[in-house]
Amino acid sequence: MFLPDYNNISKRLIKAVIPDYGLHTDSILLTRRGEEIKKVFSLLGSWPSITLAEAELYRDDLSQQDIRIGRLTMPDFLTLLFDPYSRSEWDDFILKHAERAGNNSCPENEYRNITGERTQPESPLYEQQDIPEAWRDVIAERQRQINIGRTPEHDDQYENGSLALAAACYARQAGMWGTDWSVYYRDAVVPDSWPWAREYWKPSSPRRDLEKAAALILAEIERHDRATARKANNNLS
Repeated sequence: MFLPDYNNISKRLIKAVIPDYGLHTDSILLTRRGEEIKKVFSLLGSWPSITLAEAELYRDDLSQQDIRIGRLTMPDFLTLLFDPYSRSEWDDFILKHAERAGNNSCPENEYRNITGERTQPESPLYEQQDIPEAWRDVIAERQRQINIGRTPEHDDQYENGSLALAAACYARQAGMWGTDWSVYYRDAVVPDSWPWAREYWKPSSPRRDLEKAAALILAEIERHDRATARKANNNLS
């Protein structure tokens, strides 16, 4: 198993990822971040290859520069992870890749094991290993939403169709740009139909926003199902 050299990774971060980051960072923080990474990957038990769906990471705190990233090696990815501002990308990675790395206690599986909500059809369209990447990414995004507090109980308050409206906004944003997009994609104005506060509008990339839209649609369908079940129970009582 690859064992990261924290000093070397810190240098790579400062020199390769963002040259002036050393002016803003704390060596103790970098070391602590490295220990977090080491702990998580020891749980995963493997070092899977990385492909980031989003090719650009946007940084508001440091000159709003964009960092173009294609395919990263594991050491390169560890370097990136030392940046506290890329924590959301790290969380997305864990949700998307932990199950495929054979970790049955990853956040996604933990939720499913506890709730028992993971079911398989009698004759699945795809075998487990053949499930398309896009499906996995949508499920991972839905789980991420739950992990940050967008639980079924929380979603039940949106009786005005907010979840569907938010999904439509992200889908429309992705559709307007398609695969030909740039860093300006993330500067898109808040749509008039956006149902929530301005700070919650966070366009990322066309593909990533389609993941968000699909996951929000799933959340809305789940909300409809729960509302229908409650209505049926009330009629019986």
